[in-house]
Order: sequence, then structure tokens, then C-alpha cells
Amino acid sequence: MSFLLAWWVSERIDVGELKAIFRQANSEFLFTALACYFLSFALSTLRSGYYLSDLGIQLRFTKGFRLYLLGAIGNIALPGGVGGDVYKAYRIRRFFSCPLTTILKAYFLERISGLWAIGVWLSVLSFWIPSLAHHGIPILAMFTAISIGYFLIIRRYFPQQAAGLVNKHLLSIGIQGLVSLSVICILYSQDKPFDAIPYLFGFHTSTILSVLNVGLSGLGVREFVMGYSAPWLRNDAALSVFTATVFWIISTVAAIPGLWELWRQNDSKDGKQEMAT
Repeated sequence: MSFLLAWWVSERIDVGELKAIFRQANSEFLFTALACYFLSFALSTLRSGYYLSDLGIQLRFTKGFRLYLLGAIGNIALPGGVGGDVYKAYRIRRFFSCPLTTILKAYFLERISGLWAIGVWLSVLSFWIPSLAHHGIPILAMFTAISIGYFLIIRRYFPQQAAGLVNKHLLSIGIQGLVSLSVICILYSQDKPFDAIPYLFGFHTSTILSVLNVGLSGLGVREFVMGYSAPWLRNDAALSVFTATVFWIISTVAAIPGLWELWRQNDSKDGKQEMAT
């Protein structure tokens, strides 16, 4: 699916213009984009720590960070973008007496909190999208109502994960804030005027849809969504596809250190001591 969508995009944009954009990209801004995205891994590790501690699983931050890098590699290599969560749950289950399904449920709820945070960003950004601005208040009101229902469901059906609910979701908002900074840096790597808000709106929308992708970590889906929505958002189509593609490259590069953790895994008796606090 990834390559089919990538082909669809290439048929509908000026490939020559896209190549020119890649050639003139400012490497300093791209490196800053990579740094912002990698920093989001640290906040994600803290958020995962909250969800796991609810299960009685305590991990050192350094171990949790390396485990997160392992998951990042899995999400890139395995279809659907959730393979990394399954692998992390499997690794934790080997060293802690907690059912695999319970760990997977915690990671699922963490994923949902991330999608909720994207909803926050989209609701706020909608006030500055010309075609949505007059619907801004209804959109925000609807999202607020959905959020109330969402939090009530968590407290009612997932009481074990209800502790620290505000902190978890504030971290999710912060994570998406760092991702937004990364996207803005990618845009600034081009010496051309742009309005960041419509690009961020298209990017965060594409992130939600990329969850449905069967492919390589959203490759093709973001390009498709951002390229397809460019006329409606009044964005430059080539710049939109460039932003989506470079973000995929950055997310892949940021995950590469996880290969070292994958290589150093062993089945020694020290494994539990290394995993635990």
C-alpha cells in the first residue's frame, strides 16, 4: 500500500519541483527537526513509564528509553505501525509477572492518548484554517464533549490506568508539540514563504490516517493525505509531499539507535536486573 500511494502522489505533483526542493533543503534546519523529534522520544518514555507503573512495572528511564527505541524500530519494520508496541510488551512480559494482554492494553491506551493529543492540536489549529475558521467553536465544543466521554470511559472501565490521567495526557500534548516543531523546522529548511498552520493541520490529519496503513511506518499515507489536501488547505503540493517524506526519513533515522539495543539483547540471568529498577 505504501508504494501504491507513493506512486499515486508522484503522478499528481511536479516531480521536478519536488526534486529541486530536496536539493535546496537547508541541512541545519533538518538536523534541528531530527533533534526535536528525537527529544519527543524522551517525553514518550516518561509517558510509557506512567502507563507501566500503573501495572507495578518500574523501569529505569535509561532502560525505558532503550525499550522505546526498540519499539520505534519495530514500528518502522513491521506493518501497521503497532508492531513495536507488541514487541515491547513481549520483552517486558519476559521479566515481569504481568499478563501480556494487560501490558498490551496499557500500550493501547497510551496510543489512544496520543490520538487524543492530536485531536487537541487539530481542534486548536482549525480556528486558523480559512475553510474551518467559522466552525472553530463547534469543532472545539464537539471535541470537548468527546474528551469528557473518553475520560469517563477510562475511569469507569480502566481504573488501573486512571491514576495520573492528566499528567499522561499533558505529556501527549507535549510530544505532539515537539513533533510540530520538527515539522516547522522541515518547512523552514526551504527558502520560501509559507503559513505553518495549514501544513501542521494536514500533517496531524495524516498522522491519524497513517495508523490505518499497512506498510512502512506511514510511508505513502502522509504523502497522500498532505498532497491530496494541499489545494483545500491552500498549501504547496510539492512542499507538502516534501515535508511528509522528510519526516518519514527523520523518524527512521531517529529509530536507528534501536538497532544497537536489538543487537545487545541477550537471555542472560542479568536480564531482569537490567530491566528492573
